[in-house]
Amino acid sequence: MKEKWISLDNKPSFAELYDQLFPLNRETLIFLKNNLPTGNILDIGCATGAYLLELERDGYQGKGIDLDPEMINIAKQKAKQKGLNSKFMVGDMSNFHLSMEVDGLYSIGNTLVHAVNLSVARKVVHNFYQALKPGGKCLIQIINYDRIFDQQIDHLPTIIRPGIFFERLYQFKEGKISFQARITLTETEEVISHTVDLLPIRFNEMISLLESVGFRKIHTWSGFSKDPFNQDQSLQLVITCQK
Repeated sequence: MKEKWISLDNKPSFAELYDQLFPLNRETLIFLKNNLPTGNILDIGCATGAYLLELERDGYQGKGIDLDPEMINIAKQKAKQKGLNSKFMVGDMSNFHLSMEVDGLYSIGNTLVHAVNLSVARKVVHNFYQALKPGGKCLIQIINYDRIFDQQIDHLPTIIRPGIFFERLYQFKEGKISFQARITLTETEEVISHTVDLLPIRFNEMISLLESVGFRKIHTWSGFSKDPFNQDQSLQLVITCQK
């Protein structure tokens, strides 16, 4: 579960900075279009809704779920401003309910590793499976934690945007990772910080979770490209699979 960012009232929130820090990536969008069936889709960990709204423009109908109410409010505002119909709701990936099954589901942005343990991660993946129609497709993206652990990598690349310096630091502890995110507003040198424990799911564990709930036709990729996944070199693990 995501924790609230530590910030003062006069600073922008993480949700307000999100689209600047993580602008929509065309390669990611194209990968989603190529691997999700057109129809009803679900975005788990949708943040401010950028990808779901773009997919709607190409004929998808969808709903986005995120644990952060401020993210959801921004997503709703963007949908209204763009005249789009995607629905957004506050929800927990380990406990959500839909009125109908969907044709496709995706969870990107390293969302799954916010599960507190492998048992909860399995429950989440089972929820993904249950949400899909027979033959429905699922797409999941996380960081490649085999590379992180085996090479003891203690940070992700710093993100630099106009007026923003975003550091992402790792500390290893008993099979988990303490993840500290620090946003420095360069004009004022004020800092917005956030620390949360992540469950670093390795490749073999991820495949086992998917198979245990019934997913088939499992394919793995090195990020949102056509390159195959490499446990030693890939920065990300992207998985496509089918119910």
